[in-house]
Amino acid sequence: MYLLKRDDGGLPRNHIIETKDVKKRSDLRESEKLKTTAERRCFRSMSSEGIEVTFREQVQRDDIAALIKRVLAG
Repeated sequence: MYLLKRDDGGLPRNHIIETKDVKKRSDLRESEKLKTTAERRCFRSMSSEGIEVTFREQVQRDDIAALIKRVLAG
């Protein structure tokens, strides 16, 4: 998990990257896909309570720095 500081001094954004040891998302087992779906729902629920959480999966070919930059840009 990464805490991304805000320039305006507001509460940090919680950014969670779930790493998967596969080359592409389509290689994930069905049980992993179900876990990810549950995680997304949990984090959405937290966001609705005012705790800002973003969640991304990372597979072998993904670059963590690029994922974080995309979150910061969006």
